[in-house]
Amino acid sequence: MAAIDELTKEHTDSQIATILNGRNLISGTGQPLHARLIRQTRKAHQLRSHTQRLRDTGAGADNPICPGGRRLDATANLVPIDVRRAGRNR
Repeated sequence: MAAIDELTKEHTDSQIATILNGRNLISGTGQPLHARLIRQTRKAHQLRSHTQRLRDTGAGADNPICPGGRRLDATANLVPIDVRRAGRNR
């Protein structure tokens, strides 16, 4: 757990799995580690993700594309409904 906690400061779950596999660590069932297993283990031990830790430190606060380190609310409604309807009626 200590390795996952330490690596989460700088790496995503997928990157952590790759690093730990490189150290020849395996899962409890003898299989290579993967991002989903790292995420499940991290959540079971209430460890914050890399993204959550970045947000906690305010990373991205000065980024004009992603103000405050938060994702913008982009949805399918970016294209006006009239334009989508016009494309279907051709």
